[in-house]
Amino acid sequence: MSRTLMGQPGEPRHERLFYARHRAIGRYGVRVFTPQAMDRPHWHGHIEANFLIGGRLYYDFAGSEVEIPEKSLALFWAGLPHQVTEVRRTANNEPLLTNIYIPLDAFLMMPNISELGIALLSGGVFAVPAEFCGAEMVAAWHRDYRSNDFERAEISRSEINTVLRRAL
Repeated sequence: MSRTLMGQPGEPRHERLFYARHRAIGRYGVRVFTPQAMDRPHWHGHIEANFLIGGRLYYDFAGSEVEIPEKSLALFWAGLPHQVTEVRRTANNEPLLTNIYIPLDAFLMMPNISELGIALLSGGVFAVPAEFCGAEMVAAWHRDYRSNDFERAEISRSEINTVLRRAL
């Protein structure tokens, strides 16, 4: 296997390499996992979008606690230190979190959402109303990303822009 797909021993697989090693921007990615509280804050060069099923997330953003509600696409500028401090279950099953990592440069190039960009880069958190983005749509974005088909990944990014424009 090539190093770009598998990495070095102990490194995450290619679909987990969202954070650039030598640049502040990073790359587009979507992952689904069971969320856990973090030991310490971290930051990276993305607009991060979270969509949680079966729970609520509590983040610390520079000393302020923010609740990310269930089944709501919530976005923030991940270049500011952030930390999941608590995950509360709302169902019998384990919570399932979808993280969408949008590189800052790609986000800033999205049309007709400049007001949102200003709000996020100023430390705001934006929750898209559930009527504009549901679990099925988020799951489709994950499938498109995992397909390793560039065009499908680009379509998902375009759909994210459309959801944000509609919500604004």
